[in-house]
Amino acid sequence: MIFDPSTKSVTSHELGPSNGQVKFVALDDGNFAASWHTASGQIFGRAYNAYAYDSKGWWGPVRDLPSDATGVSAQGDLITASGTSYTVTPFAINAPDSVSVSGPLTQAEGSSGFTDFTFTVTRSDQFWQRGTVAWKVTGAGANPADAQDFGGWMPSGVISFQGTQNTATITVRVAGDTAGEGNDQFQVTLLNPVGTTLGARPTML
Repeated sequence: MIFDPSTKSVTSHELGPSNGQVKFVALDDGNFAASWHTASGQIFGRAYNAYAYDSKGWWGPVRDLPSDATGVSAQGDLITASGTSYTVTPFAINAPDSVSVSGPLTQAEGSSGFTDFTFTVTRSDQFWQRGTVAWKVTGAGANPADAQDFGGWMPSGVISFQGTQNTATITVRVAGDTAGEGNDQFQVTLLNPVGTTLGARPTML
């Protein structure tokens, strides 16, 4: 489903087998909710932050609804209906999960070439919407690593989670040397999450 908040219109939808019309409720701030019936008659409903959506799929917080989305109260809360029973609930949506990074606490860098340090980024739960999180490497501790320890630059990047994917990897290439020095230390920091939140603190090596 592609929602255009400027016109409050749905231009297409990919909800799978369904019966009847897809219902949606739009708010002035661009957020909206949609509900539909499956072929078996089961009601599915989702509340979305429209800012986090693009033509490739959901990219942000989503919340399941217990029944059909039917309207909005004067206070901006969402109204849902199940048979003849109506429920009014706050529309605020919170990111459903968090991401954290883990990896080797100590690893030899070698005396030449590069050694890959691999870190795992894990989402706390599985959700079908996409999410992204940026990461960067910074020096840390008593003997902080610098750009030369990584071949002349401080590594950084962005991880994307697709569909129900809940793990991704970060590979940091560390340059080996024979210099007499203490253990270089660095940390991998997660930042700027979209469709998720930040969990555990970064890993230090």
